[in-house]
Amino acid sequence: SSVEGYAGPSDIGTCAFIGDASCMTTGPDFAVGAIHLSPLQSQLLAFTEPYYNFKQLVVKRPPETRPLSQDVSNVYAAFSNELWMWILAEIMLVWLLFLATEGPYNDDCLEGGWTLYFDCFYWSFSTMLCGVDKDAITFGGKIVFTGHLFFCFILCATYTGAVSAFLTQAAARTGVTGFASLTTGQYSVVSIGPKWDSSAQEPEYAGVYSNGNALTSTPESIQFSLMQSLMERDSKSTFNLFTTKRAESRQTETEETRLLNGLFTDPCTVQGATFGIFDMVACNKVAPEQDPFSGPTALIYDAPIVIDELNGRFQRTGTCSLVVIGAAVEPMGYGIGFPFRAALSDVFSRAIVDSLFGGTMAEYKAKYRVRTQDLSCIELLSTGGETMDVRSMSGLFFTVLAVMLVTLIYGWFEKGQILKEIGQQEALDIDAPFTDGAPTVTESGDAGKEVEVEVEQEDDDVDMHLEEILFKMDTSIGQIEELTKLLDPEFEVDALLLEPHPFTLSIIEGKGEGKGAVNRDEEDVEPEELDGNLKEGTHVSEVAL
Repeated sequence: SSVEGYAGPSDIGTCAFIGDASCMTTGPDFAVGAIHLSPLQSQLLAFTEPYYNFKQLVVKRPPETRPLSQDVSNVYAAFSNELWMWILAEIMLVWLLFLATEGPYNDDCLEGGWTLYFDCFYWSFSTMLCGVDKDAITFGGKIVFTGHLFFCFILCATYTGAVSAFLTQAAARTGVTGFASLTTGQYSVVSIGPKWDSSAQEPEYAGVYSNGNALTSTPESIQFSLMQSLMERDSKSTFNLFTTKRAESRQTETEETRLLNGLFTDPCTVQGATFGIFDMVACNKVAPEQDPFSGPTALIYDAPIVIDELNGRFQRTGTCSLVVIGAAVEPMGYGIGFPFRAALSDVFSRAIVDSLFGGTMAEYKAKYRVRTQDLSCIELLSTGGETMDVRSMSGLFFTVLAVMLVTLIYGWFEKGQILKEIGQQEALDIDAPFTDGAPTVTESGDAGKEVEVEVEQEDDDVDMHLEEILFKMDTSIGQIEELTKLLDPEFEVDALLLEPHPFTLSIIEGKGEGKGAVNRDEEDVEPEELDGNLKEGTHVSEVAL
């Protein structure tokens, strides 16, 4: 595609017709390929209408994948580790002060061994999260609590501002966002062009020359000329430049074989290789022997070649080692170059125009996938600053998950202990002989028989569940009926009254037609009042439960 060394067209008159075997030529008859329609090229050749119009694309390395450990700690990154340690120390101090000032006196504090220690720590920690657990009642406790509330208020406000600043700084570290970010000189860019001494008193080219593998005699590419022209027009624009000899990489300096990256070939590690613009950016170094992070940040090159190169890399490796970012700039075109006054240039121009308007060129672009929409590796710019995703906030989810997991394990353990105690208690109630608390029966009375049955209960039974109380009542009633039958076969239990405080069971006994009527719906009927309403021969006995 270079016009250097062009020896001119065939001698006029040596060719009788197209395909004449006797046609002698001293050089090519026309030049075709990725030849830009530029002022420099137009001084050497007469070009046809452009057969391919395109723009320049900016290419850089994809964003580095942050390690998971960094993402987990991201939610806490607004504060330093030292500051978090001081915050934890304040919480521990307030915990101890709550134990001393509120623990012995505050009824809201849970009692019982380690429970009090945990409850006071929960009080101190939950206040930091704006979830106040309880209020202080002592004067010293109120002072401690007020100071802790003020500390937590300032802490929450400061952390909110720190997180905002942290995200703003993260958004500012996005790197290259397009061609405009390269004009500041903050990021380096590589192009095909010569090397020079930018520190000379009168440098040959504008901009800052960083490094590269080009020679002083390397021709200027259209991209190199574009950046030089921009710096000449705008004094505020400057480029930090790397230069190289060609776009593609080679196995060695003297070998013409192109070095392609693939699943089993990494150009970054091939000793003796000569990097082109793409591998110099992808490997982030000028040569395989050099240390990483010494290469250019980005490159700018023709859109069709960039699309073909990046798609090929993606097909061979399955990953994007390079991505396009930002909008395309500087419209350009490829043309076919003929010698001046060559008659075929007009013929080719008409054919190119017909193919463009007839859709032939569009079909070729779609077939060879060199359109912008065919690009496989592209980085989209986020608007509105840093966008938080699940991975960047994973530390919050891991923290909550860890707390819930510990709580779940402790809950299952506690539930198992409770169920074990209930099972042991039920086994004792069902299997053990009825000794303690068995009813004692005494007989007295003349007109009839008055049976007094007392069921003694342990003090701990007051805390029994309702189901256990009812079970014991049914058992006691059955035993009472059996004991009374032994004393007197004619003894009949006509009614039972249960008073809740204290648990008292009144047994109403009568004989034959002399039985008294009892209103079973009246819960507050006293045994004395009931005796007065019963007929003669009716007795009321009380069983204290």
